[in-house]
Amino acid sequence: MDWTRVNFRTFIRGAFVGTPEGMIVLVGASLSLLFAALSWYAPSLVGLRPQLAAGYALVFCIWPVPLFVIYVALCSPDFRPTVFSTAMVLCLAAFPFWVAYR
Repeated sequence: MDWTRVNFRTFIRGAFVGTPEGMIVLVGASLSLLFAALSWYAPSLVGLRPQLAAGYALVFCIWPVPLFVIYVALCSPDFRPTVFSTAMVLCLAAFPFWVAYR
């Protein structure tokens, strides 16, 4: 199916939630936003230095938007799961955590 010609709701229900890459993006974005809130309010709870917590909170907060954009660019137009795209999306979802905890 050509997912570039459907409305947004159909895309989310079909291609986004129905593929492993989409679920990785969804879980990665949710974890990123959770860590953004925790980094802002309780940096010691997630193991971050308080001096750098605001910067990491910003990275965690902004990252879901580029993650979704890269997912669409990487997997479009047919959004069929492949080993390469799944591995790339998994690495991209883990990127802000790698930046914060390296």
